[in-house]
Amino acid sequence: MATDQGETPLSTTATVSIVVTMSDNAPPRFDKQEYMTELLENQPVFTNVFTMMADCRSSVIYTIIAGNEKDVFAINPNSGVIFTKKMVDYEMDHGFNLTIRGTSVIHSYAVAYLFVHVIDANDNAPEFVHMEYVGNITEGAKVGSIVLDGKAEPLVVKATDKDSSLNAILMYEIRDDFAKKFIIIDPNTGALRTAVEIDHEVISKIEMTVEVWDMGKPQLRSRSPAKVTVYINDVNDTPPQFSAQSYKAEVLLPTYKDVIVSQTVATDADTGINSKLQYSIVKGNSEKRFRISKFSGAVYIDNEVDIGDAYTLTIEVYDGVFRSQALLNISISKPVQHPFHFTQEVYVASVHENSPMEKTLTVLQVADRALNQQYTFSLLNGQGKFEMGRTSGVLTTTGVLFDREEINIYNLVVEVGYFCSIVNF
Repeated sequence: MATDQGETPLSTTATVSIVVTMSDNAPPRFDKQEYMTELLENQPVFTNVFTMMADCRSSVIYTIIAGNEKDVFAINPNSGVIFTKKMVDYEMDHGFNLTIRGTSVIHSYAVAYLFVHVIDANDNAPEFVHMEYVGNITEGAKVGSIVLDGKAEPLVVKATDKDSSLNAILMYEIRDDFAKKFIIIDPNTGALRTAVEIDHEVISKIEMTVEVWDMGKPQLRSRSPAKVTVYINDVNDTPPQFSAQSYKAEVLLPTYKDVIVSQTVATDADTGINSKLQYSIVKGNSEKRFRISKFSGAVYIDNEVDIGDAYTLTIEVYDGVFRSQALLNISISKPVQHPFHFTQEVYVASVHENSPMEKTLTVLQVADRALNQQYTFSLLNGQGKFEMGRTSGVLTTTGVLFDREEINIYNLVVEVGYFCSIVNF
């Protein structure tokens, strides 16, 4: 505004525009101090990443002065375009923090920062931590019970994925339809549980394969499925059973101690220790005429003196929890006379104690072979130390050591047809 000095001052105004321009000597200037951009991994070399621009009256030369130690990036010094020199792998580098300098022709400069965030691509298939898993579950466990590993910890089928975010979220599935009837897998964690109550006597082992895939796009699956074996631990829930409810046996006179009377047999559908059976005579043996092998169920003569005509024994088998019983009916009778007989009523042989060698002791012969018949021989009380040739009549030792201080005489009973003879050792 301008004003004169008259008696009555007059004034006027004018508009003045002032343009501020950059000095030719001013340094370059970036419009931001920090920049950010994203780069998808596995992009080809020479992919443009970002363009840096600085204001300056003169031309600017751009350089990367820090953050490019792996020599992944390069910058066009004139245009400021940053591009890749190498393919970037997210699993190796999640990001880069580059320092960019713009320098003018008079060597003044400005510095800005560019953070390159690497975006994960779904380029890694999941991999199982182990290719084989083994677990167990107790039979009869409630539905939904956890399958355990060998350390009694929950069995978890585990896989890993080198990718991130959705690309690393994994889903698990049992491939075998048969196994799915018994076992279910948590699709998110890989933990295994029972789908039904499982009976060991129906199925003792479940084998299956488990597959895993990620939730990326495209979805990637493991190269090979994992093998999982689940053993069903047996519980003693089944009582033993005899092969028959009653047995019949005939003992021919004369008879002697340790002559076998009958072989009782019981089985148990359980396994392992739950199927270990023990036999006993619980009734009918008040005179102690008989004894039973605790583990084999074989019944033997224990006292033959003044033995009666008939006995009914109650045999019991026990598996540690359950008991079962069967009857053994024993008749004592004299042998029927036949037109054949042993050439001797008594055979005598000897054996050295502590000898491990099998030895032929004697040969039993039957008279009246004019009938031209084939005879069969049975050793009724071999006690594991003697054997009899079924058709030859040859009596041998088995190689089990003899101890004279324990037993110095063995009375063996051999049967041919229905006729018995005594052999004394």
